[in-house]
Amino acid sequence: MIAILQGLLDWLQAVLAQATAQGATGEWAVAGVLLAFAGSLWGGFRGLRRLAGSRYMHDHSEAKALRDKVAVREFQLNELESQHKSALEEKERERRRLANLIESEEPLHPDGFLRAEEMEGRDDNFERQVALARRYIARQGPALQRALRLLTDASIHDAGSGDGVIGYAQALNHARAGAGLFATDPDFRADMAELTDLASLHAAGTPARLRPQADRDTNRDIGPEDLVALQQARENARTRGHYRTLLTLTRHGLRITARGTGKGGADWLFWSMCEAEALQLTGQPGVALAQLRPLQDQITKSFGPEGWQTLHARYLIASCLGDTGAAAEALAAAQALLPDQVRVLTADHPNTLATRTLIASLLLEDGQADAARRMHAGVTDGLVAQGLSEEHRNVKRARALDARL
Repeated sequence: MIAILQGLLDWLQAVLAQATAQGATGEWAVAGVLLAFAGSLWGGFRGLRRLAGSRYMHDHSEAKALRDKVAVREFQLNELESQHKSALEEKERERRRLANLIESEEPLHPDGFLRAEEMEGRDDNFERQVALARRYIARQGPALQRALRLLTDASIHDAGSGDGVIGYAQALNHARAGAGLFATDPDFRADMAELTDLASLHAAGTPARLRPQADRDTNRDIGPEDLVALQQARENARTRGHYRTLLTLTRHGLRITARGTGKGGADWLFWSMCEAEALQLTGQPGVALAQLRPLQDQITKSFGPEGWQTLHARYLIASCLGDTGAAAEALAAAQALLPDQVRVLTADHPNTLATRTLIASLLLEDGQADAARRMHAGVTDGLVAQGLSEEHRNVKRARALDARL
């Protein structure tokens, strides 16, 4: 285009020079030349305009197509972002739903917890997993607590069959798990103490299990030594005040003796008496009385009227009568027992002194304070002199009565 314009300028210059040489006669020629030049210039301008317009339309079309592509891509990106956001929101809603499921009272099974824990595990959210576990245990605590208690008792029961050491070890593991999860539950701690003692006794060579079948006597399931470790553990539980464990161990002894010498035998009667004592100590004196009273004649026949087992059974009956509100009957039974204990056990025996505490307590409840003080004089010192610790229940009971007198 520049070359064309330059050519036109050169031509115009030549024409003007010729017109000047010709003089005035060339003025019209010049005018014609100018008009021709203007026409050519206008034609060139229009051509340039059409060319520029064509290029503009072409460039505009390309720009529009590019903008359309950009718009499509932006739409696609926005759509993907929206879908991702929706997925995140849905995931969060599911997480909240599962969390609410865990925290609600609805599920009595662990499915909700397992799904929520699995989801958090996929996201490597360990802290959230731990939080879910703690809430689940807190929510299911009573059921877990009861289940572990039952498993502990069942393992103690199973220790009476085959190799008892394994049963006691399993019971100890369950008790330890319960103590770890429920640190404020004293029963698991008590179970641990007695079961640890059983393991120690067995390690020292004291039998804590039934003998293998080949070593047993004909028609006998147990030998006399089979209950030694269990009896020691029972005494430990009684002394330490672990009364729920005492009841569990006592019932275990009952099951063993029932399989051995059978119900009604001396061993079974002794452990029945022990169970009644454990029932009373766990706050069930009515149940203990209902169980022990029908056996009194059998106990007397088996151990003799002056056997310490018979005397202790009479004390338990009198004590349970007092605990169930039959004060007059309890006082009569205890007063009848005391002279037999003095004659057979001596006046300073801890069991005799315990009966004096019982009589004094019943007298005090009956409004006979002076008689109660006379009956209880020197009892506490006598118990301590017999070697009973301040933590022994008879010493505690005696001191409590001294404070009331």
